[in-house]
Amino acid sequence: MFLLLLLFLPLAGIQAQQLRFDSVQARFPRLQQESEPYAVHYGFTNEGPQPVKITEVTLSCGCLSATYPQGEIAPGAGGTVTVTFRPKGYIGPILREACVYTTHSGEEPAQCLILRGEVLPPSDPWYPYPHHLGLLRTKQKSVTFRIRGRSGKMVEAVVAVNSGKQPLHITADGLPPYLTFATAPATIEAGQESDLRFTLQLDALPPKVRQEGITLQVKLQGTGAPADDLPVFQIRLLP
Repeated sequence: MFLLLLLFLPLAGIQAQQLRFDSVQARFPRLQQESEPYAVHYGFTNEGPQPVKITEVTLSCGCLSATYPQGEIAPGAGGTVTVTFRPKGYIGPILREACVYTTHSGEEPAQCLILRGEVLPPSDPWYPYPHHLGLLRTKQKSVTFRIRGRSGKMVEAVVAVNSGKQPLHITADGLPPYLTFATAPATIEAGQESDLRFTLQLDALPPKVRQEGITLQVKLQGTGAPADDLPVFQIRLLP
């Protein structure tokens, strides 16, 4: 029995290593945060005597995703594990790992693949605020109020930043009586963040609006945009 166990252990080690990768390390070029996701391809060959199947690829970061062959790989056949890195939200040197498990690897991975690179600071300093409303940059261009069964008032706030060099004083045109708008602070200094606050007075809603909802297109004044091209913010009231 002891002799059989000694014979089996080397065989298990060989099986675990039967996927041979062309390279287990890769480096992506310098990326910007706003760059598209970057894919790296790790080719491999089954050099073992038996078919093998990749059962799982574990990733060291939520910034990674992986694809790999789903079926069995015959002896002598090959394939590719593709690891994709998403640079958004990351800056500086990157070192990540994708570990490949197979039907023969047991609890330890058959191989861990290394991905290195660097993400440069964004070229646009206001990159986290993708929406341009004149000189005002925001993280979203709409808000939604869900009004069914509600009373009193509701407030929705949107984070914005003044990307210009002068203070901004923002007002909203075309608001119905039951909706008000303000910024906090009232004067948005250059480079300063602010909340755009929309306050809905539910008790003042017309019955038809309460029953059917409405979508409002609100024009924002004071954003630095031309008077004939004022930015529009969308307000949705859902019953």
